[in-house]
Amino acid sequence: MNFKKVALVISLLASGILADRLSVFASTITIIDPPGSTDTEVRSINSNGEVAGFYVNSSGHKVGFTYLNGKFTTIKVPGSTNTYIISINDNGEVAGEYENSSGDQGGGFT
Repeated sequence: MNFKKVALVISLLASGILADRLSVFASTITIIDPPGSTDTEVRSINSNGEVAGFYVNSSGHKVGFTYLNGKFTTIKVPGSTNTYIISINDNGEVAGEYENSSGDQGGGFT
């Protein structure tokens, strides 16, 4: 049996985490499972609750994504084999890295 790996994101709803006590007052758990994914990695969440990361598709390639209010947006650098979204800011702008078909890192992007 093949189990699908699913990433979990904890969205803080109340005061958040108190750094000095490391306690959470209120939270919800949202399953982040992009359509067609076999593995998902969440890398960043902004103060608006928008999530960014990447997933492995059925071809074994990594595809970047953002997720907000139940909607996924995929991000793939043209000509790349793998696209990794590393972070997202409060304006919804992402930053990441990509690789070409030879496995060479093509560089960063925003």
